Amino acid sequence: MSKPALGLTTIVGFGKETVAGTEVVADEWLDLISESLDYQPVLFEGPELFGDRQKRAEMKFVSHNDGGGSVICRPRPDHMNDILDLILGVQVVDWRPITDNAELPTASVEVTKADQNTLTLVGCKVNTAKFSSVANQPLLCELSFLAMSGTRDSAVAVETYSWITGIPYMHSSLVFAAVGFSYLDGAEVRSVEFTMNNNLDAEGFANSVDRQVIPEGVFGLNGSVEIPYNTTTKAYWAAMVTATKVKFSLAYTSGGSTVTFNFVAKMSGNLPQIAGPESQWVTIDFVGVVDATDPLCMKALAV
Repeated sequence: MSKPALGLTTIVGFGKETVAGTEVVADEWLDLISESLDYQPVLFEGPELFGDRQKRAEMKFVSHNDGGGSVICRPRPDHMNDILDLILGVQVVDWRPITDNAELPTASVEVTKADQNTLTLVGCKVNTAKFSSVANQPLLCELSFLAMSGTRDSAVAVETYSWITGIPYMHSSLVFAAVGFSYLDGAEVRSVEFTMNNNLDAEGFANSVDRQVIPEGVFGLNGSVEIPYNTTTKAYWAAMVTATKVKFSLAYTSGGSTVTFNFVAKMSGNLPQIAGPESQWVTIDFVGVVDATDPLCMKALAV
């Protein structure tokens, strides 16, 4: 008998493709926490009106391949711009969502699973990207991919860890600002999370066993922020009741690099439910919105 392989030798990297669906070698390697990437054969099971009560092998065969999965990592300054590029797709000084029918960039994503099987997913687009951080912990990023195609047991390039000499973006470096909204501006943030959703159409197989296209849907932004409940921040309730638009930013610093997320949003939530004498915190939910004054619900800048 043999013992299980250790997950210590699991690596994930990506490379931005010049031509969508044309494989490239990964050149960015992530500070990986977990992954669920796969290129699965999907079996077709036809109805049977012959034989006995058992399923026949001839009626179960591969109909198509479904590639994708998710990666949770600690994003580093070395690859933050490329991550933002894959998520948002448009850079005009800062990164911003696509607002027309243009396509998101694609990437080839490589994974070595516990130094056993290797996999390359080709033509990957980011479906959702969730960023989150809590007190005393680093900023985390969960990327969910959809792939056009893939190769199994592929040659995976040697990883490089140039980012390992620094530290990740820590929650302790977070600066929360809401200029013009005094009830939020400078509030202490105990936790924050937000998700950008490209709402990709996963059913672009057409006449092929692999996806031919991965169309983008309506861009969505939602999240939440946990702040102290006190005489200043209580004004969030009045703003929420009147559906007042709010603008705020989250800025994380690592060494000499800063990534800033700017949001235009409306808030929702409940008054806190007091169940004891301890310190009171409130979680405010938000959703990105646009109007004639603010045509973009978010922007991001990594410098």
